[in-house]
Amino acid sequence: MKAYVIVAEHPTVPGTAIRVCLSQETANTVAAEAVNSILKDCDASEKPDSATADSWEDAVEFLENYYGACNCTVYIQHTDVTP
Repeated sequence: MKAYVIVAEHPTVPGTAIRVCLSQETANTVAAEAVNSILKDCDASEKPDSATADSWEDAVEFLENYYGACNCTVYIQHTDVTP
């Protein structure tokens, strides 16, 4: 069985958010929600409107370029889980 660990670091909020999902589709949706939260707080004059489950990685690329990858990131880590 696979688990999908979503890791998100907001550039202005301390700490790292971690969520675990059991499907890739849910993980993509959760990642998009995290990205949209960061985009909402981003003061760039030109930025992506919003991220979807299909486009969140593109928005992360924008955010990492804007804030610096060491200050802002969202990614999904796949892991095998033994029940």
